[in-house]
Amino acid sequence: LENYFNAHSGAVNALDFNADGSQLGLLSQCSSATVGKDGFLKVWNLKTQTRCYTYPDPKPAVHSVRFSTEGRLIAYSSNNDIIFRTPTVKSKSHSFRAHQSTVRSIDFTNAINHQLASCANDKTIKIWQIDDVREQFFYSLRGHHNWVRCIRFSPDAKLLVSASDDCTVKIWDSLSRRCVHSFSDNESAVHWAEFHPQGFYIASGGIDKTVRIWDLRMLRLIQVFKEHFCAVTGVSFHPSGSYLASTSLDSTVKIYDLGEGRVTYTLHGHKAGVSCGQFDHRGDLLSTGDLSGKILMWKVNFTLQPSPSSVSPIRNSLADRIRGHPYQPTGLPVWTERHDRGTGEIERPKQNANCQTSPEHHERGRFVPSDIAAAAAGTAANQCQHCEQALQTVPKDLEKTLSDILQQLSLLTETVSLLEKRLSRNEKKVREILETTAHRNGKS
Repeated sequence: LENYFNAHSGAVNALDFNADGSQLGLLSQCSSATVGKDGFLKVWNLKTQTRCYTYPDPKPAVHSVRFSTEGRLIAYSSNNDIIFRTPTVKSKSHSFRAHQSTVRSIDFTNAINHQLASCANDKTIKIWQIDDVREQFFYSLRGHHNWVRCIRFSPDAKLLVSASDDCTVKIWDSLSRRCVHSFSDNESAVHWAEFHPQGFYIASGGIDKTVRIWDLRMLRLIQVFKEHFCAVTGVSFHPSGSYLASTSLDSTVKIYDLGEGRVTYTLHGHKAGVSCGQFDHRGDLLSTGDLSGKILMWKVNFTLQPSPSSVSPIRNSLADRIRGHPYQPTGLPVWTERHDRGTGEIERPKQNANCQTSPEHHERGRFVPSDIAAAAAGTAANQCQHCEQALQTVPKDLEKTLSDILQQLSLLTETVSLLEKRLSRNEKKVREILETTAHRNGKS
């Protein structure tokens, strides 16, 4: 635990880091002995010693806050409105009516062309063009049948993901402006959804107490974590993409190793339900807020080493597949992680009957470890080099078909490698059980 402070007199509804991690913006919805609710925006300076500035004009029904990509603009929601400020002491605010009902979530693109997405209780998603603290309506997305709780852009801003009380997680194409896929495996309202840093996966959480991982390449659910025993209020990927944090009303924060497909840490510092949480952009800190108004700052002690020679295997983005565009490799590195067991402030998870987990469940459909992914990448690269000259003489349609086949072969290679690794692990467990049994029989 790096630091903690009592931030608000009411629940912390949302928080966000700016681009360099020097400031933390958060929102609180406070109650007083009068009719109505007051909401304060606070900006914390984290570079030297934690200092806070509270803007003097509280707003009602605040639910979301986000810094723009370069950190020069902060946006937050209040009732049906969205409010813009520059994160300075002498900041002036500008607000506009965004929806016909309470705004639940907002998000900026990572791209230079400033766009802001918003979603609300009116079941709609709206995209706004932002220029010098001024907004211009761009377009709206419709398709949900209940409140839309969360909206997020993909890292390349080609896709959006939304989570809703209609029990669905929807994927939207920002170019065609339509829903391209809907995940409906959830059993109840979904409160949060987040893109993986490389954009190939989505994590979601909600009322059913589970954290779910979705694969956008195969368009299916690949992992369900049933570790919390109350509603999941938020999820956040570590910038490396190797870890995921989830917050819950059960007062805990859980850290998942996505390569192993299991919980590695459970954080027990909060005494009230945890309402929000997020890693900073550099991955050094994890900030979590709870219903009592307390903020905890956790120092991240993961040890991550990028592979110097490997890149991600060939993967075609969902948006490009639908639009028929050729895939352009990103060259993003595959991360390999060396696990750090943590300090005394971070407790190892204990077996709990409420968690409803099993080793078989964690093994099924897990993320691909980086060493296997790197091997698959090398296989695909060799195949491409071998066929490069032949592909130059074939029609475009056949070239695309061959490219799709190579992608499927890459996925099959990953799957076979996972099965071999799982079989080896099971054989080791059986051998240990037999040795233990033989030892006990020998004693008797």
